[in-house]
Formats: sequence, C-alpha cells, structure tokens
Amino acid sequence: MGITLVNRASGIAAVALSLVALVTISVGLLQHALAPSGAQLCAPDEGALAHIFQLAIGLLLPALAVFVFSADWTAPARALRPLGLTAAALALAFGALYYGEHHLCRGDRSARATSTLAGDLPGPRSHDDPK
Repeated sequence: MGITLVNRASGIAAVALSLVALVTISVGLLQHALAPSGAQLCAPDEGALAHIFQLAIGLLLPALAVFVFSADWTAPARALRPLGLTAAALALAFGALYYGEHHLCRGDRSARATSTLAGDLPGPRSHDDPK
C-alpha cells in the first residue's frame, strides 16, 4: 500500500469521524428540542450518543496523526483541505456541545442543586440527628 493511499484513507477517515461527532451532537440537540423534558441531553447517564461521540473523537486522533505524517507537504493546499474540513466540523461539534451543556441544561442542573441544598435528597446524617 503506497503512502499516497494511506494519506488519502486517513484523510477520509478524519473527515468522516469529525462528521460523525457533529452528527451525534446534532441528534442529541434535536432530541432535547423535541423531547418534552429534554431527557437525553441533560440526563445523568450519558447514553449511546455520548459514547459514539467519545469513540469518534478517540479514533480521530490517530487518523489525524497518520494523515499529518503521511502528507505530501510539497503541495500544502491539497494536504490542508481535509484538515480544514475536520477542523470546521469539530469546531461546530464542540461549539454545539458547549451550548447544550451550558445553556440548555442550566435549568435542570440548578433545579437539582436547589433540591439537594433544600434537603430533599437524603444525605449523610450527623451524630446529633435524632432520626
């Protein structure tokens, strides 16, 4: 297998994995928008979408490393195209992830924190507690 073929395959893999990450975040945001309680995105259990996202990002790193090390840097425009697509998809994915975690789930987290502070959830008891 030639170095050009390895470079092309790793470039396609990098773009595909970054698009998988973007699609999983988009599906999670759509589920949150369409579900009455926003169940999947703000749930304590991350679910399958989060694991798919994590696997895509984990597999993206070696694909990018192979792409960068096998690239023909005498023609940088050809080598930078897949990197630009990957970077754009990752910027959108992580931006959407940040938005979902910090803006859409804010009400759910503050409600849980308020109920914990109010004593609604059982916690450790002190020795002075007569119960």
